[in-house]
Amino acid sequence: MRSAGRQWDVLAFGTRNDFVQIAEPHGARAREAARLTFLGLAPLFALLSMLAVTIAILARRNLHAIDRLGRRVAEIDPGDPKPLDCAVTPAELRPFLGSIDQMPKRRSVCGEAERIFVANAAHALRTPVAAIQLQVANLHDAPVEQHSERLEELQRGIIRVASLTTQLLGLAHADTGPAAKALADVSLPRAVSDVIGELLPLAILRGVDLGAVALQPVVVPAAEDDLQILLKNVIDNAIRYSPAGARVDIGVYRQGDVAVVEIVDDGPGIPEAELERMFERFQRGAAAREPGSGLGLSIAKAVAANYGGHVTLSNRVDETTGVVARIELPLRP
Repeated sequence: MRSAGRQWDVLAFGTRNDFVQIAEPHGARAREAARLTFLGLAPLFALLSMLAVTIAILARRNLHAIDRLGRRVAEIDPGDPKPLDCAVTPAELRPFLGSIDQMPKRRSVCGEAERIFVANAAHALRTPVAAIQLQVANLHDAPVEQHSERLEELQRGIIRVASLTTQLLGLAHADTGPAAKALADVSLPRAVSDVIGELLPLAILRGVDLGAVALQPVVVPAAEDDLQILLKNVIDNAIRYSPAGARVDIGVYRQGDVAVVEIVDDGPGIPEAELERMFERFQRGAAAREPGSGLGLSIAKAVAANYGGHVTLSNRVDETTGVVARIELPLRP
């Protein structure tokens, strides 16, 4: 209703003898509700404001620490890395600092591995490249009737360099490890059979009887190309160190949780003092007659180690002379 120029909200009710009306200005309840709402929300707005200020201060402080840390990391000398001071660094960032401290060390290790590889390659390639240069000079100065012979010498030299380059690449490949490779269950007898088929022409050329004596069904988790490299280097070494008429027998067994490949020859054997040295890079036995780089067993040892296995050499203990090369690889758990 409207009275005295104002709008009123009226509540009226009556009894048998009385009639009661209650009036209040129009909108009073809405204004009261708004007032109560404001009084209820004001502390919340104040708390949110204080929280925002606190977050801004903490973020500024922590980001300042990160900025300071970034400047300290940028000042690290790669040639003389020193540990970062963690005393004034937030505890949450200390694991991150530990990772940063390890980076120069890992870089140093990679650089050292690269330096060693380059030195090995230079050492290994120097002699055959010099021989090729000499053969080219001899071919240039040789009479026409000797050109065919000199060309054959040059071709053999080029083949040796190509083989050495392949072995150096194999060594670098073995040093990288299998971390980035997809492992599969590889049949060890099938891998051995493939390598025997590949090396059989070399065995026939050298007059060596190459074959398998026992191939138990064993499966190992590995990259197949790595397994081929491992087997080929050890078996090739046995063929080249065996005289004409010798036997090279290969067996595949399972012993507990280990797969075993044994390559047994009946050649002259290796002096006990040289057995361990045969795995050193560029190390060749004193009785070696064939040209080679001395990298085959080093590559085999590195590949086996990548899979938690190992390669050993020992002289035969039966009545026959010769060498037993034993490859052990863990089976899948």
